[in-house]
Amino acid sequence: MTRFGFKHRITTGLLGVLACTLVSSPLHAVGTGVLFTFSEVGGNVVAQTSGTIDSGWTVNFPTGSVGTDRGVLAFDELKAEKTGGEIFYNTTDWQSDTMGGVSTNTSGVVTGDAFGYGGVDMLIAPDGTTVGDAFTPVTTITWEDETFASMGLDTALSSSPKVLFTLNNGSTISAVLNASAVPGAGLAGLATVGLAGVSRRRRR
Repeated sequence: MTRFGFKHRITTGLLGVLACTLVSSPLHAVGTGVLFTFSEVGGNVVAQTSGTIDSGWTVNFPTGSVGTDRGVLAFDELKAEKTGGEIFYNTTDWQSDTMGGVSTNTSGVVTGDAFGYGGVDMLIAPDGTTVGDAFTPVTTITWEDETFASMGLDTALSSSPKVLFTLNNGSTISAVLNASAVPGAGLAGLATVGLAGVSRRRRR
């Protein structure tokens, strides 16, 4: 094998690794915690969850249960209330950030699991969750006839995930606006084109 052919084989291998890495990378990496991704869909605003709350969180206040069905977005809360869901309170160790400028009159429709937070002390979890459990909520909230602008999300959030709530085990609840383009897609396309070009040159 000539050194020229060896170089092409190395180049092809590196491009292949690059393409696989970029294509398999998620739009928004979620570490420990759950991400609400907000999207504008068919004249509505929709928020969907991804990720997991880790085990080991604790409470120091009596717990309760959800008695209403609604999705709430306010400057100090983001929650999907669903009858039968669990409410947990902790008055010292949990922390929250605010989303200044969002509408406080935005009651949405919830499908899936109860989940979210309120203020600095309330965690809402799916039905059957007990203190300290790990859980993966599958939750969708739909606010009909709303836009990012009408809800104030266009100034309160961006396409970079914002941590809004942190439990005492380090698990977070974050939110993000859905980006229209996947970062790195162009690079993945270039890598694919490069692979095709190398293949053609080798056939010749």
